[in-house]
Amino acid sequence: MKITQFLKLSLVIISMGFLSACSSDDDSSSNTNQPGDRVLHIEKSDGSLFEDGEVITFNEIGSNDIRLDNGKLKFFLKNVGNENINVKIEVKEIRGTDGSLFTFCVQPLCIFNVTEGESYPQNGTVIAPGQVNSDDDYFINNDAGDESTVSIEYDLRFYVVDDEGNQFDDLTITYQFLPN
Repeated sequence: MKITQFLKLSLVIISMGFLSACSSDDDSSSNTNQPGDRVLHIEKSDGSLFEDGEVITFNEIGSNDIRLDNGKLKFFLKNVGNENINVKIEVKEIRGTDGSLFTFCVQPLCIFNVTEGESYPQNGTVIAPGQVNSDDDYFINNDAGDESTVSIEYDLRFYVVDDEGNQFDDLTITYQFLPN
């Protein structure tokens, strides 16, 4: 009799464990590369992170000498996920200029004329887990404007794109040049 009660009790405990394992209110995935989990960090040269909507202002135009930092906005694309990511940067909007004097480098590629609405690099840049794309990614405005120029601005949207073309981890910053 005691063995039968023990077996019944064991069966009840096992059934309860099975039912609790099958019924969960948590529908979240443990995959850190889901759109809700940020896998791309865009870091400043001081190691801090850019914030969505941040405006970075310069009062100097860039220089043709890439060794100088006049007007150079350096950034680091860091993959904090556990799988390769493909990163693109869209020039969302350009104000006060036409984009023909903007230098945009995402290694190993530099573009010297950007178009509003276009994303660069065309095929993206793949970054391995725990890695940074390059120590030499940057934007530079080389357009001083004219006597009527109040501001030159480039809205730049960083994002990750997966194999199906889905975009996530959006973060937009504004590179702003204010002439003296």
